[in-house]
Amino acid sequence: MKTCPFCAEEIQDAAIVCKHCGRELSSEQDSAVPASSPATAQTPSPAPSKPVSPRGEGQWRSFWKLNMGLASGNRRLIALGLVGVGLITGWFGADAEGPGTGMLLVPVGVFVLLTGGISIRVLVALVAFLVVFLPFAPDPEPDVQMGRPVTTVVNTLTPLSQRASGVSSGMTKTEVLALLDQPSWAVTSDDASDLAEPDIPLTLIWRNGNCNPVMVNFDSAGRVTGKDEGRELCGSEEYTFLPEDEFACPRVACQ
Repeated sequence: MKTCPFCAEEIQDAAIVCKHCGRELSSEQDSAVPASSPATAQTPSPAPSKPVSPRGEGQWRSFWKLNMGLASGNRRLIALGLVGVGLITGWFGADAEGPGTGMLLVPVGVFVLLTGGISIRVLVALVAFLVVFLPFAPDPEPDVQMGRPVTTVVNTLTPLSQRASGVSSGMTKTEVLALLDQPSWAVTSDDASDLAEPDIPLTLIWRNGNCNPVMVNFDSAGRVTGKDEGRELCGSEEYTFLPEDEFACPRVACQ
């Protein structure tokens, strides 16, 4: 018995191939010095190829990865704190001109929260500034129709409006006519007019010069339930938004 020089297992003295490892033992040299077979030589395996992204997609991913990220640790806590304080103080400090100055902390917090290139951080902070400030933008001034400027009169009353200030709830129709004279129009709840209201049996209307008409509402018993003294809209020319001619006095409802 002899020992295989390759696997150290016992084999027959006349064996030329090891029954354990399958190696050839044809010569003494083979048993002493194992020959390396070219077939068993290890060759380096090729490196795995990276997947190729579609054109443009990989470039954008690389751009964002290299230029922007989120801060961590204490820096993230500070940034989120700035955003929170800015939103709270800006919201509660808002007035007719816009949000409170504390809202400026929001874009600052966004800038601190981001990492990467300065340019992209400034751009995102500017977007955050617009997002939080646009809801507080003042409404545009209403356009005034040229040729017929309309203004709101508070302290100036026409003579008729001054007398209409003496009309009070519960007054009878006769008392109102004695105070304001005969009306210019009369609209009942049954009339086909935009001024007619189902729950207002009668509305008497007086022409009021350059101001909107004086209007007095009456219930079914002929007593005052509401009024418009005709001082809300006044212009430089005679007021022309008036009821239709079919409701003009004299008619039965005017009496």
